[in-house]
Amino acid sequence: MDDGVEWPTEQEWRAALAALAAAETVAFGGVGFANITSPATEAYWLLRSMGAPARAGIDWVRRGGSIAGRVLATHLLTEIDGAAGREAWEAFATQAGTVSTMGGCVMNEPTLAEYARGELAKLA
Repeated sequence: MDDGVEWPTEQEWRAALAALAAAETVAFGGVGFANITSPATEAYWLLRSMGAPARAGIDWVRRGGSIAGRVLATHLLTEIDGAAGREAWEAFATQAGTVSTMGGCVMNEPTLAEYARGELAKLA
């Protein structure tokens, strides 16, 4: 069946999960003056293109990834299963720590709780 999605090889799948799990910053596109896309951002878009079949890997990152990796995985989860995503954001909304975010040349470090509350507000 040709569904229009180019499925990653096993090696690409594992590399994408490892890159997402190791993310240092939440970014959805190129960053800085050079507009460089990080391996974690590339992994995010690859896994997003897979949709629901990526769920097991997304859950794996959510359990053991860096804070930024877990946040990116929660964005993916929210797209696949809105109720599960909301539940994950609600759990983050009570946690300590900060997460680095990058949009273009602007870097921020909101608390994880602030970031999660912002995502919950978008879902309302």
